[in-house]
Formats: sequence, structure tokens, C-alpha cells
Amino acid sequence: MYNFVDTTERYPGQNLPSEALMFNGNYLENVIPGYRTLYVSGREIINTELTELEVGALDGARYRRKRYPSRTIVVGYQLIAEDNGAFRNAYNKLNALLDEEQATLIFADEPDKFFIGTKQGSSEVPTGKNAIASELEFYCADPFKYSVEEFTAKPTADGGKTFVVSYNGTYKAFPSFQAKMKSDNGMIGFVNESKKILQFGDPDETDGETYGETYKKSEMVTNYKDRRIWAKDTKWTDDTGNNFLHDTSKTAGKLSVMDVYDGTQGLYLASSGYATTANKNGWNGAMKTIPIVDSNGTKGSANLYCYVNSWFETGLMGQTGCQAVAFCDTNGKMICCQEIYKNDMSGNTAAMCMWVGGNKPRVVKKYTFEPCYRDDSNPYNRLRGDSDILKSGEKIRFYWFGGYKEFTVPELKDTKVCSVKLYIGQWGARDTGNQFVTRNYFRGISIRIDNVEKWRDIPNKFAANQILTADCSNGDVTLQGLPRQDLGALGNDWEGFYLKPGTNQIECIASNWATQPEFTMKYREVFL
Repeated sequence: MYNFVDTTERYPGQNLPSEALMFNGNYLENVIPGYRTLYVSGREIINTELTELEVGALDGARYRRKRYPSRTIVVGYQLIAEDNGAFRNAYNKLNALLDEEQATLIFADEPDKFFIGTKQGSSEVPTGKNAIASELEFYCADPFKYSVEEFTAKPTADGGKTFVVSYNGTYKAFPSFQAKMKSDNGMIGFVNESKKILQFGDPDETDGETYGETYKKSEMVTNYKDRRIWAKDTKWTDDTGNNFLHDTSKTAGKLSVMDVYDGTQGLYLASSGYATTANKNGWNGAMKTIPIVDSNGTKGSANLYCYVNSWFETGLMGQTGCQAVAFCDTNGKMICCQEIYKNDMSGNTAAMCMWVGGNKPRVVKKYTFEPCYRDDSNPYNRLRGDSDILKSGEKIRFYWFGGYKEFTVPELKDTKVCSVKLYIGQWGARDTGNQFVTRNYFRGISIRIDNVEKWRDIPNKFAANQILTADCSNGDVTLQGLPRQDLGALGNDWEGFYLKPGTNQIECIASNWATQPEFTMKYREVFL
């Protein structure tokens, strides 16, 4: 039996019981009238499951290993209401508030740590009363608790090549690493005190030149290096020619540089005006073109890569808009294209189409999504927007929401990409009730020509200003925000790469011919 002492104890500085529960950012006492925490159990000693092995007739057993199973946290509470209606309203609010999966659970006597749990059940609520005491159960599949603060560390030892971290958690924590390249680079690696290794790229890659042979290397046409200058690249010119996808589209407007804040300040490319003559049954838009010319002066390439970051979000149902990135041949005809559009005035459904040209221009893949900025299914919202297109001979590859789609078009094998075109448009005209899409911008673009014969070196795995991330908790590897599991070595010891209680040292490695990258490590402390 409990004596409910927490009905009188207070958490210092607040009118809350000492064990009051903050569920997904809200103390229940502050949002449920008449609710008060009485006690909490299940936060103390964590259970341990042991595995043993019995050997023949030998006494006892051999110890094999231990593991920590899930835990259940029980919150005892009282609820006092003035009348039946207030009592029922309080439970309506409580049910709605607790209807969240994998929520953060923070208790007032330990505000710097959180559990992750889901409401599982409750004890019987006494009937015929408006003042009751009962219990809530929260299932924590992950039995550990975590620091609210996420810690960030920089390598400070060995000339800025080694992390030295004093880890105050009581259980191992899996960190995440980031490496920002300061030059071309062939490999990134991390080694901890237990000699566990994480390696990305190729440790044997060199940056030298061998004379007497012809080498091929990539070179940039334009590079998304600085959010403040990329959109002012003078190689981009206004293009009022025929639209590469829709013959009826108007391209009499202009794409202009716009200063936009989305958490950090940047210069974006947006439409400053559409066609002077409204096209009520088609797209009205603006277009820019950049020519593809390598350092030899050769126009066009059969091997081209383009990374682009888009922002495409709607606010009102009647909004329409599109944006497209296209590889075009010497006549301006589309070779391949990524098109994002919304022309549905009665709903809020958008689409992303993957186009290929050749003998029969066509959509080879179409995906639909909700472009509302609050919707996690929008890959082009404020926090996302990464995509890319690759043409390598007859192979054309697109990116969509975590994966790649590749298509083979034999007739395009030797077709050269002579220009890359950007298009932003609106369906119909304003006098028909259409409205511009709230956010329809290009936030950044990089274009790379592959296999330029003048170069004597194959492309290095990493280029200057690219950012590699590696998350030890799940083994995810990204480059420029895009998944790149292929960069990781098969022998990477993800499970053995963690921070242990006490002092930890982790060495950072890069190609010996490269400028030292900027390394960062992030982690949360984990507690039993």
C-alpha cells in the first residue's frame, strides 16, 4: 500500500508533485483539471534476464550473457471533478493526450532525463464517484532513459584528430559522427580504444597523377557550396524557349533570386512572374538554363550527375504549382527529368514524376504525396528536399524518399546532356481562382560532369564541402543528406562502437594527402 505522500510534496519552483509526469512536453497536472500524480513505480532497478547453459551432469550451469528486457512504468494518480460532466471531460482530455506512440516521459524530480513509452493500460476506475484514485501503465520497449541534452563534441587531442569525451551515463551510448570535407578526400575512418573500426570510402585512393596515361575525372559545372551565393551563378541564363515537357506551357516569366529564412538564411531561386498572357488550361512559368561544357571546351556529356534541394509546400487547398529539373540534348529536348507538381485545386495531392526521353518520352515512375508542411510524407518540406539525378551512358537513376530507381534506355547511351534546365510554374491563371504554391523554390543545385578525359585522376570519394554522417545506433550512412550505405566497409563494427561510462578516446582518420576534415560527434547519455 502507498501512503500518497506526493499529494503534499512539491517539485521546487513549481506547483507540481515531485514525480509529476510530463508526457510529450505537457505536465498532466497542467492540462487535465483535477488530475494529480500520487506515486510512480518502475523507474528504479531495471530487470535483468540471464542466459545460462547446462552441461551434462555438472552441477550448476555456465553463465552465457545478460540482457535488459522492456520495462513498465506505473503512474498512480487521483482525479477530482466538480460534477459528472467535468469528470467525463477530464477523461476525454486524458485519453486524447495519451494517444501517442513512443512518447517522451519526463518526471519532475528528474527533468534532465526521459524515457520513451506508450500508454499500455490502466487499473479499474472506481464507479459512481467523481473523486477517484487509479493507475496508468506505460510500456517502454526501450528500457533505458536518456539525457534530454544532446551533447556535441569536437576532436581536441592529437592536433584535432582525437575525440576525448568524459561520458557520464551509466550504460553504453551509440554516437553519431559527421565529417565535413575541407578538400577532396578518399576515406574517412574512426577507431575507438577497443580497436573497433568504422571506415568509409577507399583507404587506397590517391590524389596523384601518373603521366603517360589518360585518366578520367569528374569536374563541377556549378556547385552548391554557399547558400548565400549559389543562385547568383552567372552561368544560369533566362530561357523563354519551349518547355521541355509540355508544348502548351508558357515560359515568358523569370526566375529570380529570393532571400528566404527556413531556420538559416539562404538565397533561393523562385519565380518573380509568370507568362504575360495567361495560359488557363496549362502551365505558366519561368525557366533558366545552364550549358554543360567541360574544361576542355567540349560541349555536352553522356555522363552527368545533378544534386538538387527543393522546397515545395502548400498552405491552401486551391494552390497549384510545379518545378522541374531536366537534362536536355543539343536541341533542348528532354533526356530525363524530375517533375514535382500539384494541379489539383479541390484537394491537396501532389506528385513526383520520373521522366525519360529517347524514342518515346514517357513517365517511368510516379509517386504521390501530401505537400502540406506538417506532413511527414512530404519529401520536399522545409526540413528535407534532397534529391539527385544521374545519367551514366544508357543508365538513368533517380532518388525518391530513401531509395533509388534506375532505368536502362539503350537509345540514350551516347546522347550528350548539353544543358540542364530549371522550371517553376503555376497551373492556369489567377483570374480563374488559382493561387501560387506557398513554397516553390530551388534551394541549391550542384552539377558534375563525369569521365572528363583531360583529368588524369578518377573522382575522389569525397569532394570539398561535402558532409558525411554515420549513425552508430542504426548503421545509417549519408552523404549530402542522401543514403550511401555503399560507402561503408563490410567489416564495420557498428555494435562495438559505443561510448562507455568514463573517459573515451576516438581517433579520426582521413586520407593522408587530404586536408583534415571538420569532425563532429553527437550523443545522448544513457542510464539504467
